[in-house]
Amino acid sequence: MSKFWLKKVLYFIPSLLVLSLLCFILSKLTPDDPVLTELGLPIEELSGNQNRFEDFKNQYVRIVSKNGYHLPLFYVSISSMAGAGELEKILYLPEKKIARKILAHTGNKNDLDEYLNAKKDFLSENLTNIQPHLIQSLDTASSPSKIQQVFAEITETENFRPSQNVGRLDKSIQQLNSGVDSWKSMVPVLQWNGGNNQYHRWMSQILRGNWGNSNRDNRPVWQKIWPAFLWTVSINSLAIFMIVIISMFWGKYTSTRPQQFFTRLTNTVLFLISSLPVFLIAIIALLVLTGSGALGIFPTPGAYPISAANSVLTHFFRIIPFVILPLIVIILYGIPGLSRQVHNIMSAELQKEYVNAAILRKIPARKVIHQYAWKNALGILSVYLGRLIPALVSGSIVIESIFNLPGMGSLLIGSIVSRDWPVVFGIVLLGGSFSILGLLVADVVMYKTDPNILQKKKIPVI
Repeated sequence: MSKFWLKKVLYFIPSLLVLSLLCFILSKLTPDDPVLTELGLPIEELSGNQNRFEDFKNQYVRIVSKNGYHLPLFYVSISSMAGAGELEKILYLPEKKIARKILAHTGNKNDLDEYLNAKKDFLSENLTNIQPHLIQSLDTASSPSKIQQVFAEITETENFRPSQNVGRLDKSIQQLNSGVDSWKSMVPVLQWNGGNNQYHRWMSQILRGNWGNSNRDNRPVWQKIWPAFLWTVSINSLAIFMIVIISMFWGKYTSTRPQQFFTRLTNTVLFLISSLPVFLIAIIALLVLTGSGALGIFPTPGAYPISAANSVLTHFFRIIPFVILPLIVIILYGIPGLSRQVHNIMSAELQKEYVNAAILRKIPARKVIHQYAWKNALGILSVYLGRLIPALVSGSIVIESIFNLPGMGSLLIGSIVSRDWPVVFGIVLLGGSFSILGLLVADVVMYKTDPNILQKKKIPVI
């Protein structure tokens, strides 16, 4: 037994790690700069104002240092012999990106450091007689040839006055263009970063309950996700309970009466429902059954008569009419698949030899079905129940959005539209974790319903 549970836990933990790794990688692939998003100021607005730009740069470096955005991504990174991680000291990420490209051309970290220091001293001089676009071009040039071209244009500017910094910068640019050590940028170097990496810091914060702040309103991500999560869990828990009860009853009923007209008709209707995508079922229900639709049986989604003055009890009973129809849609979405599995498994059990033997011994058919066939079928059904949970969660995301329910589905869609990536990946991480947990629960149920699973032996190979 201990080996069984150890094996399940060893499957569960790596699955969570892979999910967290996937969320982290996706968060790094988003097109938005997290630092600029936190500052709320496009860098284009700072052109032409050096003092304002320096203040912006200081704030940028402070945020990068606080969040560790300058660190390598993972525990192990692949660098080159030219840098091998030395660029991690540069905290201003746009400058770091430019420096990395220059290093790829020159292959010598010392030459790069000398150029960056000489350029910094040169740009700190009084350059009012030089056109701003030339200064910006020098500051953003990322190849030695382009740097030399821009520098030549600057020195040829009318009224340009040479200084000691100009000669130093010129010498460093010439050294960059020599390209003596460019081969070093092609030699990969494997570097161990230990815990000093972005993924380690991100995962540590997640485990401590700090999921970051929303890009939209700067609220903690967990405070935004938790109320929506409670909504989604409440609705789906009730839906799963109803789906299991109805599917178990109907699957067992149809397996014992497969030739009845009512059984065939109902199975045909369920098959047609299962062939429809969940969003189409929700839209049909919205257009036909709500107050804005044809029949008007249920209230229009979004018309929530809720205010802060309502008590909890009043709040609860006033919400019920708005939840019934989405709940029905989720149940209709889940019943066909599970009831079909119950029907197939029960039909297979009823055709086995032990059922025929029990009937020959004149054991009542009801007792054979309930005490033997049904008990054996439950162990197999638990696997399908575990798969049902992730499917319902993904389906409820669409349903919540269509019916304007304040669950994780509506929050996810709204966060994607507003490019609120911390909330998006927080929802993905939480939803994926509970989907994996659902599979683990299915294994627990399978063991409880069929303890002999631990005693099943492998068939020897002849």
